[in-house]
Amino acid sequence: MAFLTFGEGYHNFHHEFQHDYRNGVKPWHFDPTKWAIWALNKVGLASDLRRLPDEKILHAETAERQRRLDERIETSAPAHLTESVLANWNAAKSRLQEAYHHWEQREAEYRRALEKKLEISRERLAELRREWQDARAAFRLSIREWSETHQLILSHFTAPAAA
Repeated sequence: MAFLTFGEGYHNFHHEFQHDYRNGVKPWHFDPTKWAIWALNKVGLASDLRRLPDEKILHAETAERQRRLDERIETSAPAHLTESVLANWNAAKSRLQEAYHHWEQREAEYRRALEKKLEISRERLAELRREWQDARAAFRLSIREWSETHQLILSHFTAPAAA
């Protein structure tokens, strides 16, 4: 397949998330392998295609962006980058991690419940689903807040110091 897909430009995704059948997960990613596997699935020649939840991908993307910015702060933080801005950055990172772990726990609990649905009531399953969805919404909100703080820190690297 790699010969036909010109080396699969998003192959690193596969190494990070081996269980996902895709390499390019964004709509603009050129990933003929994904399309071929999807087509084989539609005609019955492939089955049980697995996809990672978007939240896991978002978490990996933000972790990489966070790592890069932390490295940049450590090596060349502008003098006008205040302690309060850095405290906000650390708080945003902490909230993001907490929200992700909470989502991860709710997702695992919901998946386990789906597997054992005969052993639990419909009401309990619906409750677990709501908790999972609420945790997902909270995680996405923390991603937005984290991104705003990320942009604020980046702006300190491009903005001239106040006189």
